[in-house]
Amino acid sequence: DSTIFPGLTGKQLCDSLRARYTANTNLGYNTAKDTLFAHIDCHNDTLRCIYGGFKIWMDPATSDPSQYAEARNINCEHSWVQSRGASNYPQQSDMHHLFPSYDVINSARSSYPFNEIPDSETERWYVNNTNQTNIPSSNIDDYTEIDFGSTAWNGRCEIREINKGNIARAQYYFFTIWRTTYLATDPDSVWWMSEKDDMYQWHCVDPADQAEITRTRRIALRQENKPNPFVLDSTLIRRAYFPNMGVEGGPGALASGARLLGNVPNPFQGSTVILYSLPGPGRAEVVIYNVLGLEVARLAASSSGQGERSIAWNARSSGGQPQPPGIYFYQLKVGGVPAATRRMLLVR
Repeated sequence: DSTIFPGLTGKQLCDSLRARYTANTNLGYNTAKDTLFAHIDCHNDTLRCIYGGFKIWMDPATSDPSQYAEARNINCEHSWVQSRGASNYPQQSDMHHLFPSYDVINSARSSYPFNEIPDSETERWYVNNTNQTNIPSSNIDDYTEIDFGSTAWNGRCEIREINKGNIARAQYYFFTIWRTTYLATDPDSVWWMSEKDDMYQWHCVDPADQAEITRTRRIALRQENKPNPFVLDSTLIRRAYFPNMGVEGGPGALASGARLLGNVPNPFQGSTVILYSLPGPGRAEVVIYNVLGLEVARLAASSSGQGERSIAWNARSSGGQPQPPGIYFYQLKVGGVPAATRRMLLVR
């Protein structure tokens, strides 16, 4: 996990990413689709839908891979919808936000933003080449969910768990690189703002793996050697779009000898216990932040002596309000000085 533009944050980082990673030329849409289906996302002659896992066998001898796939119900999905600045060259054919999709799910997704959807509000569930209206009784994480809306502004799509991070990093890539073309269609950023926070959550819970890194590098070979930087550096989204969140530290992150050991359980429902240790007596507290970097709760330790300690959080704000599911950050402070920060996941 390399560090790109270390020390930069916010607008300066976004501008630097745009300058370095924008590919103004690419294969064009038809060739991009053929390349995607025959080389980038085809593994062992198998092409799989990003959303529901439906797969087809790809004939390696076909002269028109996209036509072959489309005849078998897989077409090309623009994770960043075409109506929001991705309908023309080079944005339309930028493979960093293109994925194979089962055509029924692609159509159902429409132009909806990606979001977390409470199960009770999901109207249809999709997996492989089937769909249903009732909540699945098993393997629920394998499904893509749609909450249909009357417009592209109030519908929602929540994809299957295994690919959430991939989609999130594609979305942050497009907004960063092609921001101007998007804003021409949505000057107030309403569409993007409706999914931005959930995309950061998806990025955190589903980090890039080697397969995703290999994919972006293969695409880069065909797009001016420009990979998706958000795949290569997991800190970029936080530094570029949530610069006030603070820096995460692992179990060994030290400040004045204090250590933040984690929380149990994680993910959690209802409550979790945060573990830490102190090298000596001191005033310790744990501050909880939401994904926007806003303080939610401040937990004062009842005992701050030397050694391992714990403090519980009941998933409520300092004012007693229950907090919604999502990513939260907790920071250990000793004598008012930040010692370490880690993240946790509150689930429904």
